[in-house]
Amino acid sequence: MAQFYAILITVFALALALFAIQNTDPLTVRFVTWSFTASQAATILGAAFVGAIIGVLLTLRGQIRARRAARKAEDRLREIYRPREPQ
Repeated sequence: MAQFYAILITVFALALALFAIQNTDPLTVRFVTWSFTASQAATILGAAFVGAIIGVLLTLRGQIRARRAARKAEDRLREIYRPREPQ
């Protein structure tokens, strides 16, 4: 399954790069009070990069919660099945 994801990401990255390379016209980007001119390629790649970072951060949050819950469950199982010392 990991190999499938690697192939999927590679195909997506190549398609994104091809799209960006074909769109090199200058573009003025305005956000609130900021304004700057960049090529469409830089704007597209920058937006994709920011989106990827946000996706990773959101996924990471869920993974941390799942790991924490799994660790608590393992600790609880160890406590339940711990050999008891003879009295």
